[in-house]
Amino acid sequence: SQIRRSSKSVKSNIVEGFGRRRYKQEFIKFLTYSLASCDETTAHLDTLYETKALKDKDKCRYFLAE
Repeated sequence: SQIRRSSKSVKSNIVEGFGRRRYKQEFIKFLTYSLASCDETTAHLDTLYETKALKDKDKCRYFLAE
C-alpha cells in the first residue's frame, strides 16, 4: 500500500542521506525527501480516519504521533 511505501521511504532517505553526509547539500536533500515522505504518510492516515476506514481514534493518534 502507499502508506507502507511512504513510511519505508522515511527511513530509507535518512539512511541514504547519512551515507552522503560528507556532501552537505546531498545530506540536506535526502532529509528533505524524508520529511516529505513523512508528510505523505500522515496525509494518508488522515484520509483513512476521515473516510472512517480507520475508526479507532486512539490508534489514529498513535500512528500520527510516531
